[in-house]
Amino acid sequence: MSDISVLSKQYEQIAKTSDDLNNSIIAFKKSRIMDSADYIKKYPKLKLEEKDLIIAKEILEKFLESITTLLLEKQKNSDVIPSIILDDYQRELLSIPGMIENINLIINILKRREKLTDEQLSTLDTILILLDNERRKLFKKLRSARGW
Repeated sequence: MSDISVLSKQYEQIAKTSDDLNNSIIAFKKSRIMDSADYIKKYPKLKLEEKDLIIAKEILEKFLESITTLLLEKQKNSDVIPSIILDDYQRELLSIPGMIENINLIINILKRREKLTDEQLSTLDTILILLDNERRKLFKKLRSARGW
């Protein structure tokens, strides 16, 4: 397989993971906002489907459990993170104090079907930002390999 094919496949994987993660975080943010009385009064017809929240929860749980395993066991392969960015992503996540504990807390909250706090949503944003940074770097490699 050529370098471009490998990079394309890995970029496709990270793009899907990043998009799924982003949509899941947005669903939880919507859920949090939509619980306020002011919101309900202002936008009574807007709703978040329960099935969308269930799907978001499943995606987040699977992703967070996967990266917890990656961080704790320092694995070199993953179903959700392309191998080409894995080391950099692990290093970035581990450089944040308390990240593993925060991830485990979020996983437990999701399993108990409790609401996420602003701090926990901020942790998820950080995880996504780091993933998107790696996505951007991989895209640059792909562009360079294609000679663009």
